[in-house]
Amino acid sequence: MKTLVLGFCALFMPLMGVAQEEIPHRMAANYVGKPATEADKLLEKADEAFDNEDYETAFRFYQKAAEAGSIDAYISLGKCYENSWGVAFNAQKTMDWYRKAAYAGSALGQYHLGILYFEGWNGEKPDKKKGLEWLFKAANGCEPWAMFYIGNCYKRGDGVEKNIDEAIRWYKKAAEYGDEDAPQVLKELGVKDR
Repeated sequence: MKTLVLGFCALFMPLMGVAQEEIPHRMAANYVGKPATEADKLLEKADEAFDNEDYETAFRFYQKAAEAGSIDAYISLGKCYENSWGVAFNAQKTMDWYRKAAYAGSALGQYHLGILYFEGWNGEKPDKKKGLEWLFKAANGCEPWAMFYIGNCYKRGDGVEKNIDEAIRWYKKAAEYGDEDAPQVLKELGVKDR
């Protein structure tokens, strides 16, 4: 049996590395069905236009990047519709783009969708339960803003039972993942060691 296992390893182990190398083009995890390079270029042009406050051009490039499969562009389109950047405000399209990003697995998209549900959107009644579901998904996807927001919920008892220990736990996670506000809140809560 030992000889059989060793023979198997000697025969197939060298091939394990080859399988990865033979894949002609690996797509980034953030893209749906199209090569990342096309979407990357479009997203870069959109971000450049946005940084130059040319919101109409940015919006057009975000649309093209979304068509090329960029999940980041889905989020940016949601933000454009939400804030009237290069396009008229549209509550339904804001929700649609955040939802599309969230269902595509974007933690940032899940965060934005969670906020819209939790706080209520465009006159809709808040759905704190559904909002928290999305916020927890985002937090589990390592989104520090979601972790911070959940910490705030526990601190205030908003949508969850007030629990300062749980709030501290979420603020610590947020700080660990780079949230800039979490260390200050932890300090205010008297937490000395993160």
